[in-house]
Amino acid sequence: MLSSVKGYTGAAETFEGGKTLDVMRQLHPNVDHIVIVIDKTTTGDAIRKDLEPMLAPFSNDIRFEFWDDISLPQLRQRLPSLKRDTLVLLMPFARDSEGTYISFSDVAKEVSKNASVPVYGTWGFFMGHGIVGGRLTNAPAQGRAAAQLVLRVLNGEEAGNIPVTTTAPSELQFDFRQLKRFDISINDLTENSQVLYLSWSEKYKAWVIFGVGLSLLLLALIIGWVRSSQKRRYSEQTLVKSEGRFRYLFNSSPDPVWIIDHHKFVECNQAAVDMLRYPVKDLLLNTHPADLSPEFQPDGERSFDKVEQILNLAFDKGVHRFEWVQARFDKSEFWTEVTLSAIELEGREVIYCIWRDINDKKEQEEVVAVAVEEIKKANLAKDEFLASMSHELRTPLTAIIGNSEYLSEKIVVPDLKEIVRDIETAGRAQMALVNDILDMSKIDSGKFTIDEAPYNLSVLLDGVVKLPPILGQQLKTIFCA
Repeated sequence: MLSSVKGYTGAAETFEGGKTLDVMRQLHPNVDHIVIVIDKTTTGDAIRKDLEPMLAPFSNDIRFEFWDDISLPQLRQRLPSLKRDTLVLLMPFARDSEGTYISFSDVAKEVSKNASVPVYGTWGFFMGHGIVGGRLTNAPAQGRAAAQLVLRVLNGEEAGNIPVTTTAPSELQFDFRQLKRFDISINDLTENSQVLYLSWSEKYKAWVIFGVGLSLLLLALIIGWVRSSQKRRYSEQTLVKSEGRFRYLFNSSPDPVWIIDHHKFVECNQAAVDMLRYPVKDLLLNTHPADLSPEFQPDGERSFDKVEQILNLAFDKGVHRFEWVQARFDKSEFWTEVTLSAIELEGREVIYCIWRDINDKKEQEEVVAVAVEEIKKANLAKDEFLASMSHELRTPLTAIIGNSEYLSEKIVVPDLKEIVRDIETAGRAQMALVNDILDMSKIDSGKFTIDEAPYNLSVLLDGVVKLPPILGQQLKTIFCA
């Protein structure tokens, strides 16, 4: 732009994208994805054009993704979904895809607030508003560089003879609050890094630690020799009491209790011996849990393989409960509920194991399951019978009703016409009875629905009174009363 102009000098406003990426990879060695947030303005496009060559040295190990044509609501929605080992590089973003303007400080706050991963930048106006840091081009450093050029001009040098500073002054700056948020140690930062926004305790941490440490050391030297013997004696007494209580509870438990060490039973109580019907306790010790089980569990998995998985799970979770089939001394099998707890015993981590006999419960569950299956079969047979019965009954009833309607239209003799209508009414009543039986079946299966339809009350009552004489006479008496 200024190639044809002479007699000038100055400091260009550039950015250190490559050096910031070096810092990001140094502090996050496992990063494999970097999202670059930048706007789609003319300035943003120019910055992206300068940035893309800086990305090339890292492109083999890191996938770069530009979020440039994006609105602020979309940005707030997508940032929380970023996965682990992803970082955000915030570039100038002054206007979103919907034309909404936002200040640099506000966009930094929005990105940092919504992102669950660290956010870095290359400009100083983002510092203090949510970014972790980076190699930042900042106004004070650029001002100092420009001031040096002015001094050289004031001292008599021609401005045109002073080379333009094409690389803007930048500094490695980091926000202590963000370092702490993402558990990044200050010791991992490179030399000449500036850490800003340190708390008072962090600024004077070394002196505080030194003073407190010295005081504690002097105090410890004075009282240490007095308390050491008392503490040792008290610890020994407490340990003896604790082990005594544990041993008492272990032996007196009505449920079988075991200690598993290195995947073998090393201790058990008398309840375990009795439940498994072993003649002596020694036969149970130093055995693998699978040795007291059938070769395969009900799910088809080998007991040995399953024990190994379960023990590892207990060590990982601390506590694990499950159901297991055991084998007695006579090879008879029974169900137990097993609880495994990882505890420390005599300085090593072992498994504390408790069994509870649930054989009766499992048998009851099997009885209930069989009964449920029988009920299902009975309901199926009932449905099949009702379907068959309805078909067999509806066929003649349909003929009776249809022929009655036909005869009613053809017969002109009043008495005969009344008899035919009575036959039709009785047929329809029988058809309604068949339908009611089928509705009862639907109610049992939960498939019954009520169909709303208009009807003529007078016709209904007339049909009722035309039932067989005795029932008809009774109903007439009721409705006439």
